[in-house]
Amino acid sequence: MSSKRSAPPTPGSSGRKRKVLSLAEKMDVLAVIDSGLGCSATGKKFGLHEATVRTIWKTREKIRQSVRESADVSSKVASVSRRDPLLEKMEKILNRASAQRKSSVDGVAIREKARSIYDHLAEKEPSGSSPAPGFIASHGWFHRFKQRFSLHNIARTGGEWVS
Repeated sequence: MSSKRSAPPTPGSSGRKRKVLSLAEKMDVLAVIDSGLGCSATGKKFGLHEATVRTIWKTREKIRQSVRESADVSSKVASVSRRDPLLEKMEKILNRASAQRKSSVDGVAIREKARSIYDHLAEKEPSGSSPAPGFIASHGWFHRFKQRFSLHNIARTGGEWVS
C-alpha cells in the first residue's frame, strides 16, 4: 500500500517559490508607501513579506533610476544591480540596434559590435567619473545578453553587422 503523504522536502529547499517583482510592481509598492500606508500594511496589500517591502523602500532611488533609464518597466531583470553603467548603456543600444535589423546576425558579429560600442562609450565618458574595468565580449556575456533581452533566434553563423 502506498503512503498518502508527499515526499519530505529535500534539505536546503523550502516549499515556497521565490517571487520576482517587475519594476512596474515595485513602483506600485513605492506609490502605496508614498501615499502614507506603512510597510506592513503595504506588504499585506501586495501579498509580500514586510522585509521585502522595506528592501524595496531602501532601494527606491535605484529602482526609480532604473525606471527612468529603461524602456521596459515590465522587466523582471534585477535592475538594481551593481553592474557597470557603461555596460548597461551598451547593451541597451545593442539591443535596439539588433531589433531594427531585418536580417539575422551571428553571435560573433554582435560580440564585435558590442565591443566597439563599449569602447566608443568609454571614450566619451569622463575619465574621473568611473574606473573603466574593460569589457570582454565573451561567450558567457553573449549568452547572458540573449537571456536578459529575450533574444532566442540569433543565428550562430551568417550575416555581418553593418553600422
